[in-house]
Amino acid sequence: MRSREEFDQVQRLVEQGLNDCQISRATGIARTTVRDWRLKGREDWWPGKGFEDHWRRGARYYDDSRCPVCSRRSLDSREYAYLLAMYLGDGQLSPTPRGVYKLRIFLDQRYIAIIAECIRSVVVVHGRDSIGFIEREECVELYSYWKHWSCLFPQHGPGRKHERRIRLTEWQREIVSAHPDRFLRGLVHSDGWRGVNRVNGTDYPRYQFKNESFDIRGLFTWACDLSGVGWRSSGNTISVARFEDVLKLDLVVGPKA
Repeated sequence: MRSREEFDQVQRLVEQGLNDCQISRATGIARTTVRDWRLKGREDWWPGKGFEDHWRRGARYYDDSRCPVCSRRSLDSREYAYLLAMYLGDGQLSPTPRGVYKLRIFLDQRYIAIIAECIRSVVVVHGRDSIGFIEREECVELYSYWKHWSCLFPQHGPGRKHERRIRLTEWQREIVSAHPDRFLRGLVHSDGWRGVNRVNGTDYPRYQFKNESFDIRGLFTWACDLSGVGWRSSGNTISVARFEDVLKLDLVVGPKA
C-alpha cells in the first residue's frame, strides 16, 4: 500500500509537467499507478474529501465479507439503482485471473459531473475506494476490480448485451421499483439525451433514450411507467416529449453536465 507522501510527490511532479513514464522512473512507482493518481488528483473528478479519507491506494479487490449478495452486507439501494443503469448502458464486466472481475464503465469526458457521480456510486456500492481511470479519445474508462461484481451484475455474460436476453433478478427489480428515479437518471446519463424538438417553428424540450437492446429499452419504459412518465417508442429509440413528462424527468435527470 502506497503512502500519502508518495501520492503528494507524484502530484507535485505532475504539476511540473512530467509525463507518467518520467514520474515512474523518478519515484520507482509503477506507471499505471502514476496514471491513476494523475486522474484522481483532479479534484473536479473526485466526489469529495470524505471518500479520500478512506482511500486504500493500491488495493484492487477484497474478500467475500464485502459482498452484499454473498454476505448480506447492507447495500445502498439508491446508489446501486444508478450504477446498475450505468452498467446496462455503458458498462461491462471482464473476468481476470483468480476469479476477479473488472468492472469497466465508459464515460464521455465532457460530462465531469456524471463522471463524479459514477465514481461515487462505484465507491458506495463496492464499499471501498478501489477505482482506476484510463483516458481514451473523447472518453474516460472508469474501472474497478472485485471478485463479486458478477454477483451484483448477474446480467454479465458472453457477447454483446443487445445480442442476449437481459433480465433483472427479483432483488434487482425490488430496488428499481423503490428507486425508479435513480435508475432512469443512470440510463439517461449513459444512453440518453435531452434536447429540443421543433414543431411548427416552436422549440419544445424532449428526452430520448436509444439502446440496441430490446430488453434494456423495456427496462427504461418500465421505470418510466413506475415514475408516471409517458413515452413513445420508435425503432430503438424511446422518446419523452409531452411537457408534463419532460418536467418529471427534469426533476430527476436534467441536462447532462
